[in-house]
Amino acid sequence: MGLISYLIGLFNKDLECKEDISNHFVYFFQVKKPIKINSNIIVPNGFDAVFVAKDTVCDILREGKHKIINASLPVLFNKLKLTRANKKGKLPKKFKCDIYFVNLSDISTNFIGETPFILKSYTFGKVKGFAEGMIDFRVTDPQALIERILLDMPYIKNGRAIGVVSTSAGDEINHALEHSETKFRDIITHPNAIHKYLAQEMPDKLDYMGVRILDAEISALKLNKKVQEKVNKYLQNQMEFDTQIDNFSKNRTANVENSYQEVQRPVPVESGTMIDNGAHVEELDARIVNDLRDATPREKAKDILFNRSDPSILFKNKGNIRTEAKVEGDFSSVPTKKQCKFCNSTIDVSLSVCPTCGFRQDF
Repeated sequence: MGLISYLIGLFNKDLECKEDISNHFVYFFQVKKPIKINSNIIVPNGFDAVFVAKDTVCDILREGKHKIINASLPVLFNKLKLTRANKKGKLPKKFKCDIYFVNLSDISTNFIGETPFILKSYTFGKVKGFAEGMIDFRVTDPQALIERILLDMPYIKNGRAIGVVSTSAGDEINHALEHSETKFRDIITHPNAIHKYLAQEMPDKLDYMGVRILDAEISALKLNKKVQEKVNKYLQNQMEFDTQIDNFSKNRTANVENSYQEVQRPVPVESGTMIDNGAHVEELDARIVNDLRDATPREKAKDILFNRSDPSILFKNKGNIRTEAKVEGDFSSVPTKKQCKFCNSTIDVSLSVCPTCGFRQDF
């Protein structure tokens, strides 16, 4: 295998990455031997090739096959003086430089910053912490990205490049939270609102390093132990309160529906039973009153039950009672008789319950 690789390298002048690098953010394309002028370089699909010489980003080649000549890499050739002849009058045939393949696709990664946010909260006091979550980003300027990362290291590794973007994004998100008008209590209880806020604030925050934030979502907050205990207790109480509200609303809705159905459903009662059993009528009337009080305001329930002009709305088969009842008038100056409000029977004025139909008279 060593001999075959040597022969391929000897006769093949093309620079091409033989492995799949689609899952890399920044791939350092190592060239063990000096690069030959007039050779070809093949840039993978979805990548840009960034040429770096003497810690300076010189030229960028897009995806496809390119010839390594002065026309393709003018800044690099000028930087390394490849267009100048030596003392013997010969032009250089080889040169050395670093080549990085930068992925231009959308990339997702975790983020956490190094600079914390500091917020003052009436409920939790002084809150200091770090936001953690996920970001989606895309490289818009490979040159700015490579230049920014090379400030901290002699050459770039894929993991370190991702780490720089992750940390920078985390710092910007912490800064955005600290300078937002949102209270800390709302940050931990309304994540959707924070997501919308970051969607407006974050896209151009990393333009200085050639990266555009497509989406940023906070999944957790890293806080000190004391504040974290307060937050956990608050969220637990809030969850219990929301559960109670939901249960109350469900029960309230069920009670209203049941009461409505109970009122609307006709109650089949024999007319003879109503006359003979006044207590049953009184009990039935009281039950409907209680049900209506659950379903309607108290004053409205009184209007429905006690001031009704037609009791047949609530009771059935009482036409016979009204037809057979006779009204006896009393013309004395002090009335001693009165008519039943339900069946119109003549009863004593002191009676509170009609002895004929059992309907209460004190309403």
